[in-house]
Amino acid sequence: MSRADKAQRDALHREGVLADHVKACIGPLNIETLARSYALPAERVLQIVKRNGGSHAE
Repeated sequence: MSRADKAQRDALHREGVLADHVKACIGPLNIETLARSYALPAERVLQIVKRNGGSHAE
């Protein structure tokens, strides 16, 4: 498995873990904090939060 394939697989795994976290969380989520915690771009985190029914703090 090439490095690029492994990096893409790891990013998809982090997105899945984040989606599970969003579904389980009740309160507003801080997009920037989640982006740092999951090593994903803030725009992608916002998409995942919106897609999974989470609310976010501005």
